[in-house]
Amino acid sequence: SYTLEQEADTSDYNCLANCVYQRELDPGQLFCFASGDLEVVCGGEVTEIPGGLSITENGTTFVETSSYNPRTNILTISVPAHNAYGQTDFLLDGNLGQTVMKSNGSCMLSNHGDLNVREMAEKLQQMNQLT
Repeated sequence: SYTLEQEADTSDYNCLANCVYQRELDPGQLFCFASGDLEVVCGGEVTEIPGGLSITENGTTFVETSSYNPRTNILTISVPAHNAYGQTDFLLDGNLGQTVMKSNGSCMLSNHGDLNVREMAEKLQQMNQLT
């Protein structure tokens, strides 16, 4: 997930807004967002889904983390590196019906159709409370 760090001039980076973020998994690295299909708005009410979901796969246990912004209807899910897999991040846009997956330096865009992202975020939160 990303945290708004400051508002600053980002015109040298072709960003759409003067929002400068820090990614939770990359402390000290700053990001801004350039042209794409999603609206760029500084701030927002991003809700970290507490705890994370503990998963065991082929004998390795890891914790998947997620956050949800109800204003934009965007759910982000981060799966840490485990076994032979590198870290994988998902951004699910409930308004556009699209998912972006980033893994091993590559991104893939796909349509997820009528997946109810808000309901999925609520279910993740419920599951996290059980673990």
